[in-house]
Amino acid sequence: MYIRLKHIVIAVVAIAVAGVGVLAVIFRPWEMLVGLHPQTQPDTHMVANNIDDEGNGEEVNESQTHENQPRFSYNELAMVDSTGEARGNTTGNHANMGIAVQSGDWVFFSTLVRIPDVDNPGLLFESRLHKAHIDGGKAEVILTVANATISNVNAIDGWLYFVMFPGGIHRVRFDGTSLELINDEGLEPTQIAVVGEWIYFNNIIHHMGRMRRDGSNKERLGEDFASNFVVADGWIYYIGVGAVLRWELYKMRTDGTDRTRLSESDVSGSLTVHAGWVYFINRDSPTPNAIYKMRTDGTDVQMVVGDDAEILNIFDGWVFYANFGSDIPGSLYRIRLNSTQRERISEYQAGGLAVVDGWLFNSNEMRPYGSVDGSFARGVTRMRHDGTEREVFQ
Repeated sequence: MYIRLKHIVIAVVAIAVAGVGVLAVIFRPWEMLVGLHPQTQPDTHMVANNIDDEGNGEEVNESQTHENQPRFSYNELAMVDSTGEARGNTTGNHANMGIAVQSGDWVFFSTLVRIPDVDNPGLLFESRLHKAHIDGGKAEVILTVANATISNVNAIDGWLYFVMFPGGIHRVRFDGTSLELINDEGLEPTQIAVVGEWIYFNNIIHHMGRMRRDGSNKERLGEDFASNFVVADGWIYYIGVGAVLRWELYKMRTDGTDRTRLSESDVSGSLTVHAGWVYFINRDSPTPNAIYKMRTDGTDVQMVVGDDAEILNIFDGWVFYANFGSDIPGSLYRIRLNSTQRERISEYQAGGLAVVDGWLFNSNEMRPYGSVDGSFARGVTRMRHDGTEREVFQ
């Protein structure tokens, strides 16, 4: 998704926002989301068997209904770092622009919708923060902003921290009150991760830094240009520009010291850290854009699946990813960790993926909004981890 779609998204959003006098550059397409009322869709479960080492297999259609799926404890989503620090979202969700986050029994997610208004031609689109109970039901809009996107949502200590682009880092209470600007340094942040008392960020010119949660003690971390990062176990793992202008995998401590190159492979898209392994997308693989994993010290490099992948997230023993090598390019797949068991769980194109308690959120399904008046919306889909109980919020 980073390689194929980001330039299109940059052009579209830049043209749109320039219409009101602001130039916006959006680096990841799933920042533009939408969701209001769930509509249950038929469950179609695609199962792949007989997978070879390159991730190929025979697929068969199989209709399934979700019955008695266990509720996962949210502690399993690693909302507490091994260092004992609370985190605002999971590492996999952080790397996918934080389209959704859970706190207790509540899920918060961001959306975008364009509603043409002849009485207000300067209003090009609206972004919204929504709140919904984990068991489902109608989503409540707790915050609306005009002509800016909302992404990278983190939930910690009763506050939602997020990036408003353009506009800087903000926070708001869980009920949508007490909106505060944390930082507007001028170099717009494009990604944040809240861990402990720190907000780690990447800005529009790919410089990483951190600041206290109140915006104080801001400092740059390292000298690299980074396209994506996650914070795990006292380290920042990130995709940085190498010596030959390739995106390579690095890590450094959360204070910016001990920079280490983990891989010279050309990497792309999202990454995550799970149970002592770094998962990433390897463009140098014999099958391009295959998903690989390595130990957090850079050793024991292994292919996970040879599909042409973009974006990935991990939960409950599964790797979820968009497969552009499928007969339906970009459809959503999962593969069992340490196994060749692979399944297609949605025929719709996958965008940003967020995992909450028992559910997946996918942000890249286009849906019409209202009548044929030029309005648009980007759908947010909630589904179980096996693709069943699929609901489209629009």
